Amino acid sequence: MTFEFKFKRGPNMKQFKWKILFAAILIAAVLTGVQPAQSADQQEQSHRFKMISTIEYSGKGQYRSQAESYFTATKKILDNDMASYTITSDKTNPISGTGSWGSNELHFVVNRNTRQILCDDEQLKFIENVNNQCVKSFKKLTREDIGKSWTRTFAITVPGSALPQELVFNLKAAGLDTKKQGKTIAVRAVSKPFTLNLTNNEGKSGQVNCKIGAVYLFDNQVEEVYLSVSVFEAKTKMNGYDETLRNEVATYRVNSDGKPVDLTGLSKEFEQLIRKVGLSVKPLKVVKKVALPGWAQTEIINTVKATNICAATACEGAINPVITICAASSQMIGLQSAGAITSTGATITASKLLVQSVPGMGAMKIAAAPLMGLGMGTTGAIAGGTAGGVAAAGGGGGGSDARSASD
Repeated sequence: MTFEFKFKRGPNMKQFKWKILFAAILIAAVLTGVQPAQSADQQEQSHRFKMISTIEYSGKGQYRSQAESYFTATKKILDNDMASYTITSDKTNPISGTGSWGSNELHFVVNRNTRQILCDDEQLKFIENVNNQCVKSFKKLTREDIGKSWTRTFAITVPGSALPQELVFNLKAAGLDTKKQGKTIAVRAVSKPFTLNLTNNEGKSGQVNCKIGAVYLFDNQVEEVYLSVSVFEAKTKMNGYDETLRNEVATYRVNSDGKPVDLTGLSKEFEQLIRKVGLSVKPLKVVKKVALPGWAQTEIINTVKATNICAATACEGAINPVITICAASSQMIGLQSAGAITSTGATITASKLLVQSVPGMGAMKIAAAPLMGLGMGTTGAIAGGTAGGVAAAGGGGGGSDARSASD
């Protein structure tokens, strides 16, 4: 079982032509029993990763889901500036929602000119929609950005989802040396707090205050990901009591035997960079087990997926290679929230997994106070007022950024 996502420019004739062309290639391959012809200079690269995703909720009770998965991302350069990707996960926790347990494989094609996804699989329409709005306007990260701070603004809409009218990220890039991987570039993106107006199961409206942060560690050419971390947090009192939802995802490269990438040599600068995304110090203790409330299973989970894609795109300024991480984590989060995937491994925080597993991070204190440690009552003031509402149907959006030297 597989799913395929392909990159598109938008609801226009060019997108239609690309879909017809890709469909024709697939049909020809099936009928002839061979793969589509590819250029002689085609290149293929494969990298394996381990991902841990936790969803924690506290209200009148607690909910915690932890899922771990290994997956391999394979990239092939095709003719006509196209690139095909295959993401294959282990069968313990598949990354697709197809079938009772899902598929362990994702397929997609990237138009490297437009940087967009063409997708025929309904399960991936959400990822396609958000990604293709995010990449409309950006500047790809380069070594010239090292030592700089800048902001990036996204204005995206997804039918049936709650998203802020405008999502603003503060970014910072750092150049770091490692003994095994050489020079690397780390980028942190932390959103300004934003407020969503949602309706609970009883029809009562209320505000949910949110924030997301992410860190990506790239190679010197920003073509490969060695490690990534994202933290999303939402708080509300719309049901008359305090409720908090958190999602943490940590992903790092491993070899074919599952041995983590060696990042020995990373300086304390990386520790300071990652601490500000707000990784948990301890896992949530479940005293009274409850199910995720309705607002946390639908709108907010889609918000987590969408803002994760935005944060990753902001970090790289492109979609290659961060979309491989986002595609896998988005599918995993969706399955976790729906209760379609079982918790695996020992209870552990993402921060502890990284410092215990990845060489070069063992002495680092990367966990910090909650992402919104200043208190949700100040969210509006920090963000400059209410920044969102339930998104209306329709497309449009994109991003913009301005870069300046860091103080």
